[in-house]
Amino acid sequence: NETQSNNNYCYLPLALTNTVQCYQPDNLNGKFIDNVPLSDITSSGDCSSYTAPTINPTNQPGPQPINEQCPEQCQCFASKPGGPTSIVDCAGASYTSVPSDLPSTVRYLTLDSCQIASIKPSDFANLNMLTEISMDYNQLTTIPANVFPSSLVGFSANANQISSVDPKAFPSGLNKLSLSANKLSGNLVLSDMQYLTNLKLNGNQITDLSSNSGGNYQYVQVAILSYNNFTGVPKVLKPNDCYTQSQIDLTANKIVALGAKDLAAPFEQLILTSNQLNSFPENVFGDNTCVKNIALNYNNLNSISYGVFPSLYNLKKLDLSHNYLTTLPI
Repeated sequence: NETQSNNNYCYLPLALTNTVQCYQPDNLNGKFIDNVPLSDITSSGDCSSYTAPTINPTNQPGPQPINEQCPEQCQCFASKPGGPTSIVDCAGASYTSVPSDLPSTVRYLTLDSCQIASIKPSDFANLNMLTEISMDYNQLTTIPANVFPSSLVGFSANANQISSVDPKAFPSGLNKLSLSANKLSGNLVLSDMQYLTNLKLNGNQITDLSSNSGGNYQYVQVAILSYNNFTGVPKVLKPNDCYTQSQIDLTANKIVALGAKDLAAPFEQLILTSNQLNSFPENVFGDNTCVKNIALNYNNLNSISYGVFPSLYNLKKLDLSHNYLTTLPI
């Protein structure tokens, strides 16, 4: 990029952290552009005589393109120069199945917007370093058991046609799962993912959620369950701590009533917008003092017990708009 002048300073308008290195002039050779001292790349007054450090576009420590041993229609990258393939991006390819010639060193695999209708254990066999798979916008209808390697920590298959998930589909170490905008319905039984932190199931027809063993997801921090058919808060979601910026989103479900301690799980943000709640019992939060933001707008609330909110000493925002309340329980 050309240097520009502003307030008597010459500067480079774009600097990518630890990505772009200089090789000229000599005093800047080998330095990352964002680590170059300001005095070395600025001058006061007229910038017309200033020459910007030359960027070497081939000497970058970011992902390096690799042409060898890469599946057709895909792009392969190494995390460092001369390293093995760690990223395989096949987004938009015309594959109807997972390519069979994936490099054994792949860690991040993207198969978004292909035409893949099914997956099987042999698709990911011997990919023992694979940690994340993205298969958004395909034609998957089911997630069978024992398909993924134990190394997998993240899986995304949004906007498919998935109607069933085997209770043993995912490895115990998975911590991020996203199956939004599919055709899941009824009581969804998921694998015993011991370290699950991020769960997105919005845009389905799920009525309840449980784990294969009947245990709880104790490390969950984000649960996006909006636009489903839940009639209550899933009891399987029970964080063991009050995590910063944790949230559970149950917007646009079919929750009519809540019982004692139904909202005892320690989430900072609780979103129950656009349900069918008509009342709020006194002990609904139990011992929960974590909650900071509560959204109860667009419900049918006509009464709230006076003992509901005083114990929530961290509460900062409460939205009760678009209900039928005549008094405020504060």
